[in-house]
Amino acid sequence: MSNHAVMPLKDYVDVCEKIRERTGSIDVIKSREMANGVNEVYEAGKKAEYDKFWDDYQNYGKRTNYKHAFAGVGWGGRRFYPKYSMQPDNAQTMFVESSSYWATWDLVARLEECGVSIDFSKVIGSGFNNVFMNCMSTTIPFIDTTSANDTSLGYAFHTPYVTKIYGIKLKDSGTQTFPSTFNNATGLKDIIITGGVIGRSISFSASPLTIESMVSIITHLKNYAGTQEAGKYALTLKDSCKILMAEQGEIEELDGKTYDAYIADIGWNLA
Repeated sequence: MSNHAVMPLKDYVDVCEKIRERTGSIDVIKSREMANGVNEVYEAGKKAEYDKFWDDYQNYGKRTNYKHAFAGVGWGGRRFYPKYSMQPDNAQTMFVESSSYWATWDLVARLEECGVSIDFSKVIGSGFNNVFMNCMSTTIPFIDTTSANDTSLGYAFHTPYVTKIYGIKLKDSGTQTFPSTFNNATGLKDIIITGGVIGRSISFSASPLTIESMVSIITHLKNYAGTQEAGKYALTLKDSCKILMAEQGEIEELDGKTYDAYIADIGWNLA
């Protein structure tokens, strides 16, 4: 004689009806399929909660002020699963100290996983200040800084955790300043300047940059040769990076000159 209780028919019908209600199904549910149905209800509940949170937090994709939006411990890889692409006009402190309970994570990979992007081209005013300061992501997506003011990059990439920045577009004017922008970026190896020019002193003194990254930076220094600005600004590189560049000798992208000769010829100081 079996010790298992048999579900009354009415209860069975009620459970099936609830499963269909929560999952949006119209299918007949057989008794052996009930466990799967319960799992479907659970997943549907998770999806509904996800939609509810991100629809509200991102205002159905209309949010533009992302100041401090994903800052602090607890975001990062555990909770950052945005539903909508973002086009902030204020990204100040957007990812400051963002981490998965003090563990590193990969922002670019997560954006790709979620099928969304961040377009920084509309950031205005001082909207980049501290944007990734001490963020524990190992990657930073492409950053278009052309709409923000000239002093907006203060402490923007001041973080020891980032190893790769997928691109930075600067203004053509060369008037942007870099106050502590890359301070403490002790892990940064890869960075590509995709447009604009560097017209003010900039320091990568803590960063173990690759040759490709240094060439990209140097070729985007504004040419001050023969002007009153010649000798006024400096590019600061880590000592080990200067040794690495010196070992390359003459570099094709630098008009066939050594890196230090090229920098001097365009009116810059090497520090």
